[in-house]
Amino acid sequence: MKLKLTYRTLWTLLVGTLLMTSCIEDFVADIDEKDEQLLVVEGSIYSNSLCTFYLSSTQKVGGEYYWDDVGLGGEYGVSSLHAPRKNSFNVYNAEVSVQGSDGTSFPCENNPYHGGYVGVAYQVNVGTLKRGVKYWLQVKLDSLTYESEPQEPIFAVPIDSLSFAQEREDLEVDILVSTAPSETGEPQYTRWEYEEWWEIYTPWTAFMEYDPITDKIIGVTAMKHHGWANDSSNSYILANSEPFKDNRLQQYRLYSIGHTDNRLQTCYYTRVKEYAISKAEYEYENLRDRQSSDMGGIFTPQPSELPSNIHCLEEDRRAIGFVGVRGNVATCEMYIKKGQVKYYPSRTPYTISEEQVMEKTWNDLYRAGYQVLTYETYPNGNAYVQWCPVWCIDCRNSFWKCSLERPSFWRE
Repeated sequence: MKLKLTYRTLWTLLVGTLLMTSCIEDFVADIDEKDEQLLVVEGSIYSNSLCTFYLSSTQKVGGEYYWDDVGLGGEYGVSSLHAPRKNSFNVYNAEVSVQGSDGTSFPCENNPYHGGYVGVAYQVNVGTLKRGVKYWLQVKLDSLTYESEPQEPIFAVPIDSLSFAQEREDLEVDILVSTAPSETGEPQYTRWEYEEWWEIYTPWTAFMEYDPITDKIIGVTAMKHHGWANDSSNSYILANSEPFKDNRLQQYRLYSIGHTDNRLQTCYYTRVKEYAISKAEYEYENLRDRQSSDMGGIFTPQPSELPSNIHCLEEDRRAIGFVGVRGNVATCEMYIKKGQVKYYPSRTPYTISEEQVMEKTWNDLYRAGYQVLTYETYPNGNAYVQWCPVWCIDCRNSFWKCSLERPSFWRE
């Protein structure tokens, strides 16, 4: 998987490169005014979903820029893409909606909020998308209206199987997916995401713990040796069935897990999601991937060169982005249990020596990242305390990143 750069970041890198070369010779970019400060749209239309669209703008070469995280725009009160003397990356004052060829309209139902480096977030609660009806995104910004290309929703084929494979004990575990044939027999272009949970047991279990407030060793307030962690794909995965027989994915590797990864320790669960996309969107996303990985190369396509299905109705003005229309999502889930794959722990638990314990106070050991493993008292009033790193007995430690709460769906 590759972490994808946003258009705004890519454009910033391009402009920054041009500015850095100014110490060699002056450079004046020959860029048409209509290709400066382009509207950038991130997001797609999903049936029966709360859809989030992120709006931002590219830089104007030679202008002065600053981040406007709170959306204040000087005398205008909001960040405006076309406001004079205002070169903001963020777009707060747009009217966003999803329109249908049958007259349906789904308006934005939230106040725009800052969505991080991707842009300003607008949320639209989209209802059921119907076959035979075309839908598009509409953005009204200042005096201009932008619309994405009207498209009928595309429906994902069912997922035929979700499996895993580990060729050797010292190799990673591959997560594999196969899809059912399409009704038309045409190639499938798909976009995948996944959510994952895994179960963890720490190497040891402690029944006593050091309390830094009272400077005493007490019984544990909660058992911390067992928990669950979760994560999700930080970027989407593209797949194309053309290279496969019958134009369907067969044992296609979505992602891999290293054989020393904590996720394989006890029980691992994954839930994958498949969305069908058009060939045009697939080619667009592939080009954007190339742009992200090859940024800085002489033949790298720049953000403004990407094909876009968003256009301005009033002017010959470009916009950046590709809005797809999804009719459904296909899902599948799978557990990988302990013993089904070979897992090698990346750390070895240990205790600190009695000499080290004697050299420091309990509070010093606690602040250094240790906690009590065992505590024994003797009739003469002496006590024996054994300390170990916190990760050895507490699954909430950053090494494990667990919660003590069991997921409601967990079956194993």
